[in-house]
Amino acid sequence: MDILSIPRWYWIAAVVVSAYHTARGAWFQWMLSHQQNREAQRDSAGVAHVYSTAEIIVFRCVEDGLFFFVTSAAGFVALYGAYQMLKTVQPQAISVGVAAALVFLALFGILGVSGQLPHLLQQGKFLPK
Repeated sequence: MDILSIPRWYWIAAVVVSAYHTARGAWFQWMLSHQQNREAQRDSAGVAHVYSTAEIIVFRCVEDGLFFFVTSAAGFVALYGAYQMLKTVQPQAISVGVAAALVFLALFGILGVSGQLPHLLQQGKFLPK
């Protein structure tokens, strides 16, 4: 798979969707951190520590934003890889290994592009019990 052969519209879609997931992940951490600060101050007036704005941005928002960006971008790469595999293999000649790889790439890609992959990775599992 030649990375330069990927169409420009696919790169643009990947960057736009990944940027959206980056912003979404950072925003969720921002809101969660402020909620935790309010709860800590409400529950205990002498609370030892609340998150400062710098701590929230550096340790929570940036990390989660990057994590969401990487997993979304990986989803786009996986979908493109599955597409390239399907283009090169005859449907009648697909082996069990190729079929398993296609299913994995398709699921990984859909979960990545939809923004659900970070949640599943943080849980440590791909499918619920």
